[in-house]
Amino acid sequence: MKTILITIVATLLGAVLGMYAFAASGVYDVAADRPHSAWMQSVLQTIRTHSIDKRAADIAVPPLDSPARLAEGAEHEGRVLVTYLARWGRQRLVLIVASVGQ
Repeated sequence: MKTILITIVATLLGAVLGMYAFAASGVYDVAADRPHSAWMQSVLQTIRTHSIDKRAADIAVPPLDSPARLAEGAEHEGRVLVTYLARWGRQRLVLIVASVGQ
């Protein structure tokens, strides 16, 4: 029994040290302009999905068909759009708003 326990602990310790050595080595390319392998993409997608599911479990979805909520969302979206477009210059913003109003 003692031998089995030592073997399990040594195996787990070896696995952890091996994963750390791999991560610290920089062998795996994580550059944003290089796609992951299919296997790694699957692992990352699984981690992402479970992470979102766990954190979103307690979020109550509000009624989305409320006219007041739709108007509030449109107002917020309009503010974001104006702020974004203002970065491109006042003259361009005026031209865009004028063309949308036609």
